[in-house]
Amino acid sequence: MDVEAALEYADDLVSAKTGKRFNDVQRAIFRGAWQGKTYKEIHQNYPGRSTLDHKERNVAPKLWKLLSEVIGEKVSKDNLQEPLKKVLKLRLHSDTNLQPQNSSAERVIASDSDFVGCAGALAAVSSDDKVEHQQSHWKIQAFFERVQQWDLEEKTPQEKITITSQNPNFLGRDEVITELNQVVSKGERVILIHAEGGVGKTLLAEEYLKELKKQGFHPVLKLYIREIQKISYIEDKLENWLKEHFEEEPKQNFDLTLDSLRDKLEDDVHRIVVLIDDLHLTLQNSSFTSSHYRCRELLKVLSSSTVQSVTLITSRELLHEPGIRAYPYLLKELKREVWEQYFVSSNIIIDADSLNEMYIAYGGNAEVMSVFSGDIVTTAKGNLRDYWQDNRDDLLVNPTLFNLIDRQFNKLKRENFTAYKLLCRLGFYTSQDVSILPKIWVFCLLWDILEDRQQIVNALRDRSLIKKRDNGYYLHPVIQSKAIADLKIIENPNGEKLLLIKKQIDGIQKTNQSLQHFLELINKKSDLVKVPCHPANVRAFYYILVYDLLTARHIAGYLGGACKFEGVEENVFDYDLVYEHLYDIFLDLSLVCTIFSDSYGEFYSDLNYGCRINDHNSDLLQVWQKFKAQIPEITEDLEKFSDVEWREQKQLVEEFWWQIHGQDWIEDLKAIVIQYRQLPLDIIFNDEQTEILNQYYDVNKLLIDCLNSLCNVSPEVRSHIEDTLLLPIAEIEKRQLERRNEIAF
Repeated sequence: MDVEAALEYADDLVSAKTGKRFNDVQRAIFRGAWQGKTYKEIHQNYPGRSTLDHKERNVAPKLWKLLSEVIGEKVSKDNLQEPLKKVLKLRLHSDTNLQPQNSSAERVIASDSDFVGCAGALAAVSSDDKVEHQQSHWKIQAFFERVQQWDLEEKTPQEKITITSQNPNFLGRDEVITELNQVVSKGERVILIHAEGGVGKTLLAEEYLKELKKQGFHPVLKLYIREIQKISYIEDKLENWLKEHFEEEPKQNFDLTLDSLRDKLEDDVHRIVVLIDDLHLTLQNSSFTSSHYRCRELLKVLSSSTVQSVTLITSRELLHEPGIRAYPYLLKELKREVWEQYFVSSNIIIDADSLNEMYIAYGGNAEVMSVFSGDIVTTAKGNLRDYWQDNRDDLLVNPTLFNLIDRQFNKLKRENFTAYKLLCRLGFYTSQDVSILPKIWVFCLLWDILEDRQQIVNALRDRSLIKKRDNGYYLHPVIQSKAIADLKIIENPNGEKLLLIKKQIDGIQKTNQSLQHFLELINKKSDLVKVPCHPANVRAFYYILVYDLLTARHIAGYLGGACKFEGVEENVFDYDLVYEHLYDIFLDLSLVCTIFSDSYGEFYSDLNYGCRINDHNSDLLQVWQKFKAQIPEITEDLEKFSDVEWREQKQLVEEFWWQIHGQDWIEDLKAIVIQYRQLPLDIIFNDEQTEILNQYYDVNKLLIDCLNSLCNVSPEVRSHIEDTLLLPIAEIEKRQLERRNEIAF
């Protein structure tokens, strides 16, 4: 099994049981252990070395313990592969679904990404990397993650997909057919299959009609909205269908035709099935236009609780119309193995890495799969790798795909220009590194709209142009590419626009007192620290350090990622320079890591480590050593036990002691840290406040990413944004007033 596939599978198992994902350090340790590396080798290869140095001793045992509980078998660094493969093979031999709740490909596309570098993105406030950002503007390599197929004998690509249709293009939808059958069995009369363009809605509906015929539904009425040439299309279609199947003569008006149809739909003898394809063409802002009132009245009849029929609707847009009940069924993208099977059947030479990247970039879109297979054969002689190397930097290179996306943008532009403008503004963030944009960020892009912001966002969601994910929204890479291009046309993405976004971000504090208070405490602490770092970098470090401890969450690595320290090599924490340059930060990090301990061994070991680095602060060192001296060092008579027995006995005694006294010692240590290091570790957040803190950090990180990606930002704008990052609102307003006074004089 490939290491990345194993990691994603283990992560899914843990998430299904605990609701939490691996953080960056856990993922690094897992990868290294799977590849047979020592902890020292893992440490050397990890970009955020300081994070591992302090935490690998604590994280690794917890990781093996967690996996042991999830898998039901003892897991350690040395035997990691065996139990994981074992549980996977057991699932293969059962009738249960092989994939965890979310496949690794799905989660790469739409999930909560770990943001590496607590000071990372915010610390990258210098313009040193500006050229690099510009050169990689259209690069999407950073977005792609390897999602390797699992090389198990029991599950070859051909065995993964069961074809239930004679149509060779209808692949990987067995589960969907089952789910639709369940919806029909619950009595739903109208099912609206919705998704973005090209996912395969029409093909699914056509194939499911065949399934319904097998279940006794007949006759079939098909209405293809795209074929409408005149207003009376639906009326004419209904009259011809009634005459063909029931020998009904045309009525004098449409209402009488609907009455006749209703009689047939309520008849127990006939179980009629109706298909309405491309309903979105009749909608404007999720409601019918006046010229399509016949379609509206028809659906009122079809959705009545008295009818015995089933109606399938395909649409890129949800329907919100009074008097019409339509069950919304979101059609998901095809799985990666479907793409592989389809390409193999098209005589395409598969390259696993290129296939993974292409699949993720286009989100498993069925139409892209079909269109690109022809392109690969004709332009690259069937070589997938060559084709992707030539086209990976322009996701809209294919004219069919470009027109598909362009039509969606133009329709939105005509019907709801404000929502269109927001969609384009989502192109401010040009990187593919962040798959989920926080809700706060999306709202901040509406700097000129003060009311009904959620309705504007919903307009994009209902059209499948963005997707709701937890506390944010997922923007498909192809949609993002088009948004970036259109943004340059309707609004120049410059530094002045970033100032408007920054003002919206700062304004979040005005309605959230707990956030203001937190930033005040962080700023006060940061001012006491004397290190050769940008002040925003220092504030970001303490923001995450305190946030992690108070919430027991890990949204960033402490000093990893893209940290930039003046005079210190990027991404390297040089221990020889610690005492000279970064002592305060390093000390606070060590203290907090000790408080994170959850076993006697970790706590005692970290105390020893803490005493070694406290030689710059004599007062704290004395208290620290006195505190450490009170911790009992647990030993047993070595003569009574063998080495193995003694270690096991010692571990049991330590665990028992920790269960009784551990939390009290942690609280005592926390009090020392609060007193001597002025770290605000005694404040309490509820779940809502915690989420605000999380998203507030994320939107500031996104702002810096945008700042570094734009080329037309003045030094004054850059300086203002950098200097006021993560400051309390009172301090920001004070500096703005001082600045205005300076200009006045």
